[in-house]
Amino acid sequence: MKRKKQKILSAVAALVLLPFIFWYAAVPDSAIPGLISTRAANLGVDVRVNNFRKGPLLSFSADSIIASYGGRQAFDLEGVRGRINPLGLLGLRLLVPFKAVLARGSVRGRYAYGLFSGRSALAAKLENVQLGDLPHLPLIKGYAGSLGASLEYAEGPRGGAAGSLIFSAKDLRNVPYGFRTANGVIDIAPGTLRIKSISLDSADMYAKLKGRIEKGVYDMRLEMTSAGGTGDPLLRPYMISPGYYVIPFSGRLLQLP
Repeated sequence: MKRKKQKILSAVAALVLLPFIFWYAAVPDSAIPGLISTRAANLGVDVRVNNFRKGPLLSFSADSIIASYGGRQAFDLEGVRGRINPLGLLGLRLLVPFKAVLARGSVRGRYAYGLFSGRSALAAKLENVQLGDLPHLPLIKGYAGSLGASLEYAEGPRGGAAGSLIFSAKDLRNVPYGFRTANGVIDIAPGTLRIKSISLDSADMYAKLKGRIEKGVYDMRLEMTSAGGTGDPLLRPYMISPGYYVIPFSGRLLQLP
């Protein structure tokens, strides 16, 4: 009876240790960076993972992850840390909670991938990201303020990817017409961002932006309302009624080198 117990305990110990042994012995250092790059490529984003390292207890780290779009750098995550949850492996799922630093703010999230289903899901939360430290994003270049956001994105084994980004920015500075806050909802699909609504507020003005960005080309419409008018002669051609303006604009978000 005692020997039987020892065998059972040995088998349980082997099962517990197996994922950790497999992590060190069989998983190449390029596996996780390769998975990140492949999934990002489905969104049309190029990713480079710098100095990836495997750690104890299924953990990993990287000095930075640099994301580029249209051949130019968009943003970089620093101090990336993560760990594969061994309980997920029991359900044949790869569950990876992670955290990183983005523009002096924090990023925390979880990535899930079905080992046999091929389905994946990403959820992340951003807090206190400083817009002034994101100089490579053209639409907000030169602006300052604090950004918080939640991101969700899911992808099936044969496409069918979709997601959403909900964000809020406060204490905005250097923004035209003195806008101080911004709130928005954006739908995400491969190669396409559909701006459902981005609202901006200042002391005497309100604006709402809608439109889409597809393969780096944007087509948008901005509505602005001001009780006393802006006094800006550049807006006069877009005035629908006193204090109400509708401005369509389009172009390329990032020019290829």
